[in-house]
Amino acid sequence: WEDISYTSLMDQVQAIACGLRELGVGPGQNVALLSENRPEWAFIDYACLMNRCADVPVYPTLPAGQVSYILRDSGATALFVSSKAQLDKILSIRNPDVLPALRHIIALDADATGPGVMPLGDLMKRGREAAAKYPRWKDEAREVRPDDLATLIYTSGTTGDPKGVMLTHGNLCSNVVGSATMIELVDGDEALSFLPLSHVFERMAGHYLLYHKGVIINYAQSIDTVSADMLERRPTV
Repeated sequence: WEDISYTSLMDQVQAIACGLRELGVGPGQNVALLSENRPEWAFIDYACLMNRCADVPVYPTLPAGQVSYILRDSGATALFVSSKAQLDKILSIRNPDVLPALRHIIALDADATGPGVMPLGDLMKRGREAAAKYPRWKDEAREVRPDDLATLIYTSGTTGDPKGVMLTHGNLCSNVVGSATMIELVDGDEALSFLPLSHVFERMAGHYLLYHKGVIINYAQSIDTVSADMLERRPTV
């Protein structure tokens, strides 16, 4: 288990946010995220929100065809992928005629490489080098309005093609504030995150709400290790 401080979190969020701005990805654009639960999921999500982009979480279990539909329908200009397996899925469908808006692919794992694929480390290095160009990055993030789009979350598609649910910053904030008044959480509590962050429940309950209340988030190694992880981490929530 590797500890990540809030200072480190902020540094990595800023590096990714500035790196995306260097790629020309900014307010009003959509950024897709195809990854299992891991700390980088949180870094990327917050970087998108800081840039006033709408992020598009994609279930890592989806087949290539459904991923292609979501990327095309959302018009995502950049895509983060977690692993070589997820990258291979994307490379099999990457076609300018099918995904005309997709300009950038950023990979989290070191062995996820391919033509036109940027490692996350390179994006963050680029962001850190350019940070001085964006001295107001926090102030600019606070210019977001409650009705601005924060995320597009796609349904399972049981009634046809998946449909992108538009959630605003106001939607997310109202849920955090309402939940915080009903659920007793204190600074120093610990939780285990294992439900998919691609789904709105874990994203609200196991992500935004916990950060808001200062709860320590432990990311399960996998869905198969939840019992063992709970014994190791002893979550209070």
